[in-house]
Amino acid sequence: MMHNKKKGTEDRNVSVMAGPVTIYSGKWQDVPIGEDLMLEKSMEYFQDPEPCYIHRAGVRQRLLGETGSELTSPDPALKQQGIDMIRRFLDCDEVTEVIFGESG
Repeated sequence: MMHNKKKGTEDRNVSVMAGPVTIYSGKWQDVPIGEDLMLEKSMEYFQDPEPCYIHRAGVRQRLLGETGSELTSPDPALKQQGIDMIRRFLDCDEVTEVIFGESG
């Protein structure tokens, strides 16, 4: 039996830009998330200061889901929140744009 899944960001390609420079290009699901943010969110979501791979996967899934929704929102304020979070993911204040491509 086939299920139609709403097209989200999870399997899409993405480019993260700092001005004209691409600082990340690859699958959205593979965007790096810095250790400091991972630990902070593990504490927030699970009260776990030393997250196991299950908690790390949970943090990653939640951050990517929430941030992907913000970045693809028609609301400029939400898009800016998504850009701000990507800056935290990559520990790079110079991020200016996130461009989603096709799945693949």
